[in-house]
Amino acid sequence: MRQKVDNLVLNNVRAYCSQLVCSDGYQIDELVGGRVRPKSNSFEPINVMSDPLLFMSFAEWDLHNRGVLAFANRFGIFGRDENGDDLREWTRQQEYISNIIAIAKQRAPELPPILEGLSDKDVSLSLTPQGDKSRGEITLQIYNLSAAMRVQMASWIVSPPERIIKCGGCDRFVSVGPGTRHQITAESCGDRRCINRIGHQKRKLKGI
Repeated sequence: MRQKVDNLVLNNVRAYCSQLVCSDGYQIDELVGGRVRPKSNSFEPINVMSDPLLFMSFAEWDLHNRGVLAFANRFGIFGRDENGDDLREWTRQQEYISNIIAIAKQRAPELPPILEGLSDKDVSLSLTPQGDKSRGEITLQIYNLSAAMRVQMASWIVSPPERIIKCGGCDRFVSVGPGTRHQITAESCGDRRCINRIGHQKRKLKGI
């Protein structure tokens, strides 16, 4: 599976991760050893691959209880069972991702095998015929948040964006410039709430 995934990343094949997020939010249950658990059985799917630098944002995310819940409420959790996630797993994930980013930025000749260990429970491939069926689109279907971030990291290393900024409204990392949804001079991720927040901060600094 690793070789297949590597090839897909190198060829910029469409990747999709149907991550389930509890519509009623999450809570930290201290009675079971500190676990992040959904508040209900009501879930909505989101495609976390539409945020290709999510792994980079997570690497700097505040993992105190409030920060964990803020992330979970927006992007879901790593596990897919009713028992939720052990908070220690979040710390392990963050340390692993931060280590990969640091090594990659140093342009080290040898990188840890980012995609090694992914199984059919993590990713699968599908081919959708197009037009006269002589062509098709290969889709990488990703089934959990951990695998999604690994694929994002591999794609970033193989084809790094021209410029990356940190949104002044939500602290997420986004790529800007040609080939992206954002102008090279962008200061935010484009979310209206972030644009308004940045505008408010600027007016406050000017004393308006």
